[in-house]
Amino acid sequence: MPNNSTKDTAGAAIVARQPATFGTMAEKKSDRSAEDDEACCLSGCHSPRWQPCANVKLFVGNFTVVLVLLSIYSTYQIGVLTTIERRFQFPSKYMGAILAANDIGSAFFVMILCHIGSNKRKPAFITYIVQLSTLGIFLASVPHYIYGGGGPTASAEVVVCTSPLDNRTEQPVCVSNGAFVSSESRVAFILMFLGGLLIGTGLSPLYSLGVVYIDDNVQHKATVSYYMGITQAVPLVGMMVGFLLAALTVLLPDDLKDTTLSPDDPAFMGAWWLGLVIVSVVLVLVSFPMACFPKRLPGGASNQARGDEAADGRNSDKAAKTEEAQAVEAAEQLFEKMKAKPKEMFREVWRLLKNPVLVCFALGGALDMYSFSFLSFLPKYLERQFGQTASTSSIATGFVVLVAAASTLVAGYMIRRFKVQLRGIVVITLAFSLITAIFGCICMLVVGCAIPWASETDTQPLEFNTTCSDGCSCEHSPFSPVCSDITQLVYFSPCHAGCTLADEQNGTQVFANCNCTNTVARSVQRGICEQDCPAVYAYLVVIYLAILLAAPGFLTTIIGRIRCVEVSQKPLAMAIGSLTLTMLNSLPGPVIFGAAIDSTCVVWAQGTCEGETGACIAYDHTRLRHVFHGVLVAFKLAAALCYAFAWYKVKGPYLGDSDDDYVVHSDTLASYDNKAFSSSSSVATTKKHTED
Repeated sequence: MPNNSTKDTAGAAIVARQPATFGTMAEKKSDRSAEDDEACCLSGCHSPRWQPCANVKLFVGNFTVVLVLLSIYSTYQIGVLTTIERRFQFPSKYMGAILAANDIGSAFFVMILCHIGSNKRKPAFITYIVQLSTLGIFLASVPHYIYGGGGPTASAEVVVCTSPLDNRTEQPVCVSNGAFVSSESRVAFILMFLGGLLIGTGLSPLYSLGVVYIDDNVQHKATVSYYMGITQAVPLVGMMVGFLLAALTVLLPDDLKDTTLSPDDPAFMGAWWLGLVIVSVVLVLVSFPMACFPKRLPGGASNQARGDEAADGRNSDKAAKTEEAQAVEAAEQLFEKMKAKPKEMFREVWRLLKNPVLVCFALGGALDMYSFSFLSFLPKYLERQFGQTASTSSIATGFVVLVAAASTLVAGYMIRRFKVQLRGIVVITLAFSLITAIFGCICMLVVGCAIPWASETDTQPLEFNTTCSDGCSCEHSPFSPVCSDITQLVYFSPCHAGCTLADEQNGTQVFANCNCTNTVARSVQRGICEQDCPAVYAYLVVIYLAILLAAPGFLTTIIGRIRCVEVSQKPLAMAIGSLTLTMLNSLPGPVIFGAAIDSTCVVWAQGTCEGETGACIAYDHTRLRHVFHGVLVAFKLAAALCYAFAWYKVKGPYLGDSDDDYVVHSDTLASYDNKAFSSSSSVATTKKHTED
């Protein structure tokens, strides 16, 4: 018989070995999970051929290309703004609402998506939100597929004096203001607005998550700033490309069919939708590989280990801490404290709101940034005030991006080179705002080239129904301007010129037997009279100089916000500045400038004379010049007042003092209980000399 004691001993040995076996299996599973987190994959498939792609440089390259494409879209939308207005008969304020939709989506979902994305595999989550933005870009082009090419390029019908009234398009000329001209306009506006919401929602956490992923996976922390510089500088090229793409697409007919109209003709409608399709398709293809990057690159784990080693080093020698390490540690402690006690967050926010310099920089920065809303409508202004084509206006506006980028880079170098302190930052920002306001006033003096409309009156509003065309019943004639080569006058339509015959010569529509021309030829041709407008060059020189001096102000406002608070409060101060910028600038800015431009309109394209209006046909050029620049000057002066108050509150030497003369310590702004920045308790400075 077998020995029972032997069996029991063997069984006990087996049982004793089981925990070790299970533990080994768990460790292996954990190891495999860690390996999977560092391996490139697609839908759970880990191919060995893909693993060399698990590289931070490739991710930075892929991420930067995505940012470039999104930058192309942002400026492309500005370049085709006037074309969309004419195609769907949008007033400028509605186009401003479409531009603001991006920021509405961003403001509502940025915190939620950043929180969700921080707990997910960031590259895959970035791909998902980019696809959401891509859907929004494509959705903005959907009105073209619903309603077709449309516009004058789709129908060559032109009303002349002898045309039956029943065959004319119901579009009378009335001087009033109202809403949309048709249900087509309403649907197009809704689709474009929804597209903007999707785009803004997808863009909101994009840059934050991408930068965090890069920071977590670099082998050397010193290279983070280098990669961040790439992700910020290279997309500026995309902004210029966006304007160039807009300039090319508006030269093509809306329906991509041959037409006798030239791009210079106001009746010509460019292919505004084509660039949206191109960007969305390329964005899908480029963002797809990003989903294959692992949750953690192979260097990520070693980064964490290096961080632990660095922490041990700091514990052993705290004197060796760098200023950057102190800032990171203090910020982490602050946010952990606020996470544990939510009331602490509100206390910290209240403390910052009692900091007058921070509040001034936040408000001043939001008011200063109205320059971007101004630039959004600059192509439209160049078209209306100086008679430039949509293509030329887009290219001219595109150079603003290059000027602003170069100016900001030089300003950043100079601030670092001369070690400008807080008081100097305030002085520079104030000076830039005042100088920009002065240039805005100069722009008001640059008189454009008004269209010489043939009107019964020289005053506003214009009266296109002249006595020589009274018998033609032109009230329902669509807008189709014609030019008299001899008198250089522009008539609202061939009917308003009293023309009874239509013909085509050398690919150009010509109308004859016109009663209103008072010339021997008695003929007009389609389009607005060509006129040389040299004033546009003087205007662009002034604009480029203004941008050259205004762009550094955007950088100094950011620097000012982070230098006027404690080290641990810098992230929260930046968040307050961003929220202020969104609520006071990004959301209302385009709508304010659009409404200001609409207020100078004297003739609207309408469906009825009872209030339904579409796009503006004619502007009061003098009022347009004054209102467009006056709004910008008003915001710049308001920003200057904020900076002036900040200068009054900041204590310390002026720009030019040595680096040791003014040192702001981490505890300089620790108390704002009663009077922030009082000379006794708010600012701690180290000075070599005492001011008299």
